[in-house]
Amino acid sequence: MNGIDFEKLPPILRALLASDGTVTKLLEAFYAEPIEVQRLSHAEFPAEHDLPPLDIVRGDTLLHRRILMCGARSATVYGFAQSYLRTDLLWPGVRDDLVRGTLGIGELMRARRIETYREPLTCEFCPAAELAPDLRVAPHDLLVSRTYRIFVGRAPCIYIVDKFPFALYSGHASSG
Repeated sequence: MNGIDFEKLPPILRALLASDGTVTKLLEAFYAEPIEVQRLSHAEFPAEHDLPPLDIVRGDTLLHRRILMCGARSATVYGFAQSYLRTDLLWPGVRDDLVRGTLGIGELMRARRIETYREPLTCEFCPAAELAPDLRVAPHDLLVSRTYRIFVGRAPCIYIVDKFPFALYSGHASSG
């Protein structure tokens, strides 16, 4: 998938990258601890540029959200997610639930029984760079990143970028 040799990845990373389900529930099952969503930012604004995965053109309103997925007992930061949501397609009450920030998007959709389709787009390695302090890794440490979009009905409604610290999942200590 986009240059990553899936067979060489640890099984949990293969599952996370291929999953079309709820990432937080998968992490909870694997690590046997509740996963909490820690909101880094949440803002609604006009798009500064086109966002083709969501059929957004410059000026359309977007909800942008950045979160960390953290272990409730261990405080381990398991991953980062950034999402862009088409506010014109959000269903009643969802914006309020997102602002409260206690659930991930997948959990929120399941709780509200919203039927969706998830389409994987990209999967790649990238350096932690500016996310390093939040993920508790060095800036040059590798992250495994994936992008996908979520359709509600036939419309692309949510575009998500997930990033996971490779060393955490591969059992290797951080190099920095």
